[in-house]
Amino acid sequence: MYSGEYDPAQIQAAHFNLATYVRGEKGVRPTQQQEGWGVIGYTTSTADMSALRASNAVATYSGIDSEYTPMNLTIRFGNGTWDGSWNGGADGYVSTQTTASGSTMLKGNVGFNVTNGTITGSTFSATAGNISATDGTILAGSAVQGAFFGPVVGSGATAGPAAAGGVVDIRKTVTAPTQVQQPAAVRAVAEGPKTYTNGRYVAPFLAIHNSIRRNND
Repeated sequence: MYSGEYDPAQIQAAHFNLATYVRGEKGVRPTQQQEGWGVIGYTTSTADMSALRASNAVATYSGIDSEYTPMNLTIRFGNGTWDGSWNGGADGYVSTQTTASGSTMLKGNVGFNVTNGTITGSTFSATAGNISATDGTILAGSAVQGAFFGPVVGSGATAGPAAAGGVVDIRKTVTAPTQVQQPAAVRAVAEGPKTYTNGRYVAPFLAIHNSIRRNND
């Protein structure tokens, strides 16, 4: 998340970025670098989740994933369902990478929507049948897995856990891309919308309850 957007102690979760290196000879700079991004924290208690279900609370969250794709969630605790949107449902600036096995990995702002995902205890999920995109086709094997972190914040009908985080694993085909406007800083480092077949996008995400976000821009 952007610096200063949330207090890890308050939400009892945080994103982290790990880097590993492949070293050459002694004293020689690493020749390869690999980075990883993830979410770690304390999941919301069973008692708090039960209270939210009983109160039929509906909470909203905003955040980003490891590719800095903007995303938001609407969580309906009463009936145990949720909706979400990554990049407004359509790709922004995306690049493709071909792996050694010939598969296509996607980097950048991959867009999709989730409708009526499932909440189970302090976790939430969605499968391909609940995932769609306005600019392409979501393929079998796509999934979102996440959990709720921290204490309940907000009050009344909009209360909810302080944070929601997890990972998306999206398989998508785009044959007629549509432009989703992105900030200049993003345009400078990624390609525009493009066509691809059976591309895979894997990215951890962290979203903060909108009542405690420090920045809303």
